[in-house]
Amino acid sequence: MWSGRQRQRWIRDGSYAAPVPIGGTMEAGAVGEVIASNSPHFKPGDFAFGMLGWASHGCLPAKELRKLDPAQGPITAALGVLGMPGFTGWPGLTAYGRPEAGETLVVAAATGPVGSMVGQLAKAKGLRGSAFNPFGYHAEARLHRDLLDWYEAAMTKVARAYGADRHDTCADILAAPMEIRGYGPVRMEAAAKVRQEVDQQLGQL
Repeated sequence: MWSGRQRQRWIRDGSYAAPVPIGGTMEAGAVGEVIASNSPHFKPGDFAFGMLGWASHGCLPAKELRKLDPAQGPITAALGVLGMPGFTGWPGLTAYGRPEAGETLVVAAATGPVGSMVGQLAKAKGLRGSAFNPFGYHAEARLHRDLLDWYEAAMTKVARAYGADRHDTCADILAAPMEIRGYGPVRMEAAAKVRQEVDQQLGQL
């Protein structure tokens, strides 16, 4: 499972989450089948959800796992509609927003797991979508295309120049996109700053 939140795990400073060390397991929610257990609450063959990370095998205390029932739906639904996105989006829309059929709903960051879930729930409730564009979507789309071209060229130079004595500089360049956060003007300003810093580092390779 990958989400915008996972990007925070790469940021070394200024994030709510501790960065993943080199060689460490990328943290993430995951579902899996129990193959061994010392807990009376789980037995081999059970399915569970927990913060198992990106790994083929994981081990957590039983209290940190949620048992899944395949009869209720695909176990992967615990990563979506029957997981954090659904548990956040459903009460947010129905308990707090409480829109009525026929009303217009505007969802910020509707491309994320929670926002996209709310969009699907809204459609099912007979709500209208909105062309509201508070964060300059088209300008950001152009920015993203430009950044992809720029970053591809940067990665080509990094690949050619990489060496043990340049590891730290190359690692900083690889992580640069994770520093481009926010929306609209904030994101554009961050992108300009990061590009300037990376271009200076590329000049050192």
